[in-house]
Amino acid sequence: MVKISKIYPRDIIAFFSLVACFILISLGINHIVSGIAIMIITYYFSKRYYEEKHPDGDLNEKVKKIEEELKNNH
Repeated sequence: MVKISKIYPRDIIAFFSLVACFILISLGINHIVSGIAIMIITYYFSKRYYEEKHPDGDLNEKVKKIEEELKNNH
């Protein structure tokens, strides 16, 4: 089981996108919507799983570390 430690804006966007997809599917508009939902789910979980397995892969944190080092050097 993957432990989610942080909530990013893309998590919220993915959640609301999936809710919208399920609403459209329940209304009978499911031609392209089910494919879009599958793509959202696949991208989200693959990205999330990779980030949890490789915590040093987060670019935002790397950029913050570099900026802090530059501030400390000057």
